[in-house]
Amino acid sequence: MLDPVAGVAVSLFRGRTYLGEELLPTLAERPLEPGEVKVGEWARESFAPLSVNDIWEAYEMERLRGGLIATPWATLGGTVSSYPSRTFDKWADWVATSTGKDWNNDSLYSVRQEFNDANKEWLEWDELEGSREKDEWRRIRPHTEAKMYFWGAVRELSTPEAVSYFKSMATTYKLPEDTFPVEIIKQVYDLKGKKPEENFTELLRIVPKYLADNMLTSKATWGDEEVSKLIPAWTAQETTDQKLIRQYRRDTLGQDARVRERYRKLNPELDAALNLQGDAQAVKSKQALVILAQRAVQLGIAPELIPALAGKRIPVGEQGTEKPLEYYKELLK
Repeated sequence: MLDPVAGVAVSLFRGRTYLGEELLPTLAERPLEPGEVKVGEWARESFAPLSVNDIWEAYEMERLRGGLIATPWATLGGTVSSYPSRTFDKWADWVATSTGKDWNNDSLYSVRQEFNDANKEWLEWDELEGSREKDEWRRIRPHTEAKMYFWGAVRELSTPEAVSYFKSMATTYKLPEDTFPVEIIKQVYDLKGKKPEENFTELLRIVPKYLADNMLTSKATWGDEEVSKLIPAWTAQETTDQKLIRQYRRDTLGQDARVRERYRKLNPELDAALNLQGDAQAVKSKQALVILAQRAVQLGIAPELIPALAGKRIPVGEQGTEKPLEYYKELLK
């Protein structure tokens, strides 16, 4: 095996790293393709101590503030982490679980750098507030949108061009296309012997953010018995819903918003699942509204905690008579 200095010299001579990545000039301005790395960044990672690399990555993500915060901690031996690293960790865990890939430190670090480079391309998107603005930003940047989908920043692709580019990335990284989009890998929770506070914390962890936020504001109304029943019930419902959602995302991959809206209207079960799991905030049909209200009752969740149900009148029975939300709330008692 070559020592590090000799290994770097051989890589420079060949124009490729020992992992097979193509070395590009540091001043290259075009976006990096999968399997490419800039010489300067690669050299820094090869020679600099880990603490220096941690400080540099913090600076890249949060500029001067990130570097200043990271410097004392990293030099004392601490590990520096930022939001993008959590996104990458989720991606790496998902790949390992979905494909059985066994990461080693070298391959993981190399891919992490590719993620960092890609992440810089959508920092502007992160700062946009309106959903329409964000959708349009992605639509006119199919290459960047494909990278966002590949790395788990978004869960849909809006154009055929983005789909095509994503497929080339999946091929390059040797990852099955049908395992996407990236999902959060959740651990199985054992209720046995747990304290009420632990159970409530676990419930907040497994439900979508909107529901966790609403549950926190009404924490006093949640008894341990209700929480203990809801944890396995939610886990089962989420498994069912995610199957529908994954199929929906595959069927509408690369399609525009109108196609996705029509799909939801024709599939009220899927539409209800999207709203319950926090991927939508309004239903597209009365059938979906009824299904969503029924799900809330079955799970023991107050319907007003779900945005799509709040303040709505919901059809009941074969005649479709509309009744206020209180009707469903009474069923919980």
